[in-house]
Amino acid sequence: MQDLYASLIEIVIVILIVNFYFLSLTIAAVEHIHEGADELSSYLKEEIQNEKQNERKVSDELRGFVFTASEADVKLQKKDGNETITITANVNDSVDAEDSVQDPNVEPTETKMLSKPDFTVEITKGHRIISFHCTFNQTLPEDQPGDEPYSDVFQIAEISVYDGEFKDSTYTVSGDIMDGYLYDLLLNYLEEKGITNEFADEMVELFTAYEHKLYINLLEKLNKYFGK
Repeated sequence: MQDLYASLIEIVIVILIVNFYFLSLTIAAVEHIHEGADELSSYLKEEIQNEKQNERKVSDELRGFVFTASEADVKLQKKDGNETITITANVNDSVDAEDSVQDPNVEPTETKMLSKPDFTVEITKGHRIISFHCTFNQTLPEDQPGDEPYSDVFQIAEISVYDGEFKDSTYTVSGDIMDGYLYDLLLNYLEEKGITNEFADEMVELFTAYEHKLYINLLEKLNKYFGK
């Protein structure tokens, strides 16, 4: 009988030791998680301060176009006689280093990050809409230093004309296969509507400032999350 009691006592002791071991591991893991969260929160506070030093004011107007936004969706719009010109884009995943051909004899400068999203220009007259899907041109890579860079800031990727709303069945034509003379005439038409190379450059600056504002807002949300 005494042997049975001794065995039970040994089992209880083993169970207590095992429970204490796992409790110690749990406490250590929780402390490690808190340390990681505190370190992350501290870094975020510093990063937010640094980013705010480079923050630029987001204008609500650009050359007569009214600028509005909802999260990552941005819109520029203005009236032109009996027509309405609307430019829409989404700044998600639109930021990249500024492309430029580097001169090997010049010391490289700090890379500028720019937001260059694809954008759509819709010109509405009554129920009919002509739509231009456009992309920003990139400069030539460094392995082609002898070639001339593109003269246009943006290009027409595709065009369509439709009534009411764009549908999946709406016909579009690629700018790559379009007749060259027609393509140039359409670019001239966009220029007449105010969509010039200079306007596109200013649009990049506006999109970049707004995207940076969203980035700072994201950092602040992360800081609040990990700061709890």
